[in-house]
Amino acid sequence: MLSLHFDKRLITEGSSSWSLTLYDTTNFRVNNSLGCFKMGEKDSLFYNNDGSCDIYVQMDHPGREKKYNWLVPPEGPFFLVMRLSWPNDLLKNIDVAGQPKNHSNLRK
Repeated sequence: MLSLHFDKRLITEGSSSWSLTLYDTTNFRVNNSLGCFKMGEKDSLFYNNDGSCDIYVQMDHPGREKKYNWLVPPEGPFFLVMRLSWPNDLLKNIDVAGQPKNHSNLRK
């Protein structure tokens, strides 16, 4: 199971739109039982009380509320691509885990 947590600031202030797409190792979108291979700000996602959002990438049903944020991966290897349109300065200071970067390591 893979759980991705997106802070409210990243979702609402990080870009004008975002999507997360699931691909197989042949670079094709994953066909699965849900017929859903991507999620984004236009989908009816479940948001946490603090405005953040968790996406669940797993084979098993994650539960009633979490089903809106569920991507079913293939049985083998896969990869995720996150697309952000019009990213702002907030995204320049966030690493893959969603933690602030050390500003001394940033390149201009």
